[in-house]
Amino acid sequence: MRVRLVIRLLGVLSLLLSLTMAPFLLFAVYARFRSLPGETEAVTAFAAAMLLGGLIGAAMIAVGRADIGQVRTRESLLLVALAWTVGAALAGLPFWLWGSRHPFPVGGDAAFQSYLNCYFEAMAGLTTTGASTLTDIQSVPRSLLLWRGFIQWLGGLGIVVLFVAILPLIGAGGSRLFLWEKTGIVQEGGRHQIRVIARALWLIYAGITLAEVLLLVAAGMGWTDALEHSFATMATGGFSTRNASIGQFASPAIDWIIIVFMVLAGANFGFYYRALTGQWRSLARDPELRGYLIISAVGVVVTIALIGSLAIPTTDGRVDTGLGALIRHGTFQALSFQTSTGFATADSDQWGPAVKMLLIGLMFIGGCTGSTSGGLKIIRVLVVGKTLLAHMTRLTRPRMVRPVRLGPLVIDEATQREVTIFTLIFGVVFVAGSAAIYLFDAHQGIDVVTAMSAAAATLNNVGPGFHQVGATTNFAWLSPGSKVVISMLMAIGRLELYAFLALFVPGFWRRV
Repeated sequence: MRVRLVIRLLGVLSLLLSLTMAPFLLFAVYARFRSLPGETEAVTAFAAAMLLGGLIGAAMIAVGRADIGQVRTRESLLLVALAWTVGAALAGLPFWLWGSRHPFPVGGDAAFQSYLNCYFEAMAGLTTTGASTLTDIQSVPRSLLLWRGFIQWLGGLGIVVLFVAILPLIGAGGSRLFLWEKTGIVQEGGRHQIRVIARALWLIYAGITLAEVLLLVAAGMGWTDALEHSFATMATGGFSTRNASIGQFASPAIDWIIIVFMVLAGANFGFYYRALTGQWRSLARDPELRGYLIISAVGVVVTIALIGSLAIPTTDGRVDTGLGALIRHGTFQALSFQTSTGFATADSDQWGPAVKMLLIGLMFIGGCTGSTSGGLKIIRVLVVGKTLLAHMTRLTRPRMVRPVRLGPLVIDEATQREVTIFTLIFGVVFVAGSAAIYLFDAHQGIDVVTAMSAAAATLNNVGPGFHQVGATTNFAWLSPGSKVVISMLMAIGRLELYAFLALFVPGFWRRV
């Protein structure tokens, strides 16, 4: 394995990530002249972070001098995994440099004065998880909140996809980077012209984001709020500029706009590419798209039915009443959990156990492959369900031979086995993560539901869970050990297990 090549490419990525801080430095300068609180320290933080990130990137490029050639499989795996861990370390620098200089405690518990909290926040952003250590989000300067939202947007379609789209120096090996980062079952036909497709996906992604910004502004949201929430919606990340999330705006129009864009973000962005290239008929027959829309609709209807109350407690302490409020909040929460967006308008922690179990189930199902959402993904759920049904049929009718089909495609046994194994490993990681969080914080009185929902919410890249990590609370109180575990769960969930877990297999590092 050419480790020096990986270091060199990580150095280039570090330089690019540092350069993306420039617009936020300029915004902080503008906000400082308007005498907005905390922006003086934010200017220094962004400038220092850019300089430090640039020096680190340059040093890595110098250390990693090597011939730029094709990125092989093991190198692409290592690069993808390290892109997120190194990226989070750099993206968290502005938070920490501001928190260490700011004279007032952040979030009531000086959250950003701890680099671990800053790394946690940045990892939650880049992995589009949205878990936060901040108690008082509104005490943070607007420039840092915009950066916090932007790193979600950047992580949404993938740092590595952007890396492949704009860096021709990677060569043919760039396709491997795209395929390891791209979620779901990859069809062979998607391997050609990978940089062209990556560029097209980013243009679609940016276009839909801009449309949401304009609609939110038209609905009464300020420009910076609209930009940050659009970043978070399209990334299905869930970072908000308000302590009570979307519920603090108390606007049905804003709620419904975000509902529409959560559904759009949870769909495969390849669907939009196919639509723009005139492949409408294939969309109508796509089993994953149908499955996504059906599961989403059923999840919404059942959530509304299980809530069973016309008095809905909101995240900002109000109580919305009426059938319209029930439908709106039930729809919002169900789709927020399924698409792993993590926004909240209602305090779902006050709903009954049946609603919570359903929301956790939707959390594990997730959205489509090729979307920014987390979870197992619709196509895997369909494959596992059809595989189990086929095996049950063989038990009762052993002579019957019926292939497992997904739309017009026949799913071979190797694919069935791979998807089933992936699902089992996903479950094992969830159980192990839950146990680790519980053990690390048993001395703080953590309960099993909190530990399990924290693991589920972060592994599925949702963000808020239930009880002590619910929609109106945060992750600040957890021990450093739990925060490290959760940071790993966020990365594992975002990279879909294998690209991250492969690094812990001894054979991965052996010479071949």
